Formats: sequence, C-alpha cells, structure tokens
Amino acid sequence: MSNKERKIKYAGLLQFDNLDWFLRFYFVQADENEIVNEGEIKSKLSSLLREIDTKLCTTEFSYQKAGFAFVHFGRRGVTISIWHWAEWDGTWELFNNAWYCYGRNIAEMELLDRKEPVISHYDLPIILSELASFKNAMSDSATKKDIRNKLVTPIRQC
Repeated sequence: MSNKERKIKYAGLLQFDNLDWFLRFYFVQADENEIVNEGEIKSKLSSLLREIDTKLCTTEFSYQKAGFAFVHFGRRGVTISIWHWAEWDGTWELFNNAWYCYGRNIAEMELLDRKEPVISHYDLPIILSELASFKNAMSDSATKKDIRNKLVTPIRQC
C-alpha cells in the first residue's frame, strides 16, 4: 500500500442490544500486521455510545441510533469515530463524535473538540461509501423507520 492509503477492513454490522444502536463498523490500520483486540474495541464502542446517549444528544432531534463507526490505528495513536443520523422536522442531520488516544491506550481516549481533526484522507473511502448508502436509503424510503431499517443493513465492503 502507498502512503496515501491504508488497509480498511469492514468488520460487519454491530448491534448494541442494551442501547438500541446499530453501527456498520470498520478498521483502518497504518500497520496491517498489527494485532487488534476486537473485543476491547467493541467494549469501548459500547461505552462511547452510552456517552453519546447521556451527554451528547438533545431532545431537539429524533436520533436514529444507526450509522457507522471506524477505529483508525494510526502511527501516533488511535481514533474512534462514530457517525449517526438524526431527523429534525423533515431534515436529516449527520452527527459525528470522535475520540483519540496517543499510543494504544484505548481506556484513556478523550473526546475531540472542534480544534482537533476527526478524520484523515485515509478515512474518506468509508465516509464516501456510507454517505452514498444513506443517499440511496433516502431516495426510496417513505418513513424514518424505512430509512433506519436500511441503515442497519449490512454491506459487503466500502
């Protein structure tokens, strides 16, 4: 792989039953030989979704609790980025929250503020693919439930 791309692995649709969240999930790795503890990542995702539910959502939007997420194991650190959809008065909105840690200390990740980047060019294939999926879901769906059902459909690969 060139320095302009990184290995992207689609890990499937994750369902967080106790939280009613569904996320299509990806791994991005600078070193494709690095061993990743998927259980630790899924556990961290669950705690971050609880944080979104309790601290980062408002009553203004109808959150669908569906979207996509990726963990990016870069050269300096790790980013977990969660993207999810909400509806407000007929307008669909895309929310993103990202957490980062230096090294591989997943337990100590911090929510990034707006002074920090939340994606890099390596992540664009995921985001572009997911935005196209949402556009397709909207184009032939009549209700919020129809759209959510399409958002929680597994895909093959970005």
